[in-house]
This record gives sequence, C-alpha cells and structure tokens, in this order.
Amino acid sequence: MLENVALVKEIAERPLDPREALRLVGLDKRLDHFPSQLSGGEQQCVAVARAIVKSPDVLLCDEPTGTLDYETGKVVLAAIARANEQFGATPFIRFCRKLFSYDSSGNDLRSISEGTRCSKAGNLIDL
Repeated sequence: MLENVALVKEIAERPLDPREALRLVGLDKRLDHFPSQLSGGEQQCVAVARAIVKSPDVLLCDEPTGTLDYETGKVVLAAIARANEQFGATPFIRFCRKLFSYDSSGNDLRSISEGTRCSKAGNLIDL
C-alpha cells in the first residue's frame, strides 16, 4: 500500500511524504499490506491518501465517506480538514447531491449550491 501511495509522489511537484499521508487517514500501521488485504473502507482511505500526497491546491471529493462506517468517515473528513489546514488544499466535498467547501476562515463547511454553511460543530446556518 505504501508503494501505491508513493507512486503518486513521482508525478507531483511538491509531494507530501506518503507515510504522512497514510498516517493522516489512519493507515500508518498497514503500510506493507496489499490492496486485497484491506477492507473497502481502508481502500477508500488509501484513495484519499493518494490525493493528499500530491499536496494539491484543490481536493475534489465525491462522497468521500459514502462507503465508510461512521468512525472511519470521521477519520477521512479529519484528514481532508488537516490537508486544508496544513497544506492550504481547498476541499470541495460532495454529499448527497450537495457540494460543500470550507469558507475563507477554514472553520465552516459551506454549501455552495444553496448558500448554507455547516460549522465544524455540525450546526447548519442559513446565509
């Protein structure tokens, strides 16, 4: 799995260490496993790690937690938030046909399509 994420490093201009990307999604203990040895949720986390390792300016996430259990989903969303905080990657996250991104403060998720934002505490606020 480490090689799977490290491969992306070869094409990135300013890559993150693949081990750090896998740590962000909670897979730092499974570095030597093959994809077939991972659960579907863990495979989804590897996909997020591959995206994060590129240190992109923008992260396009289509249902990043759609196939994950609640706890793993929280880990993935936290990794996306950390990519935003640490590397300045602006995430665009699609859930249930709605598109969200962090506002300019980086504290709230904002629904782009409807002008609604969701604070990190989970409160929906109409704009």
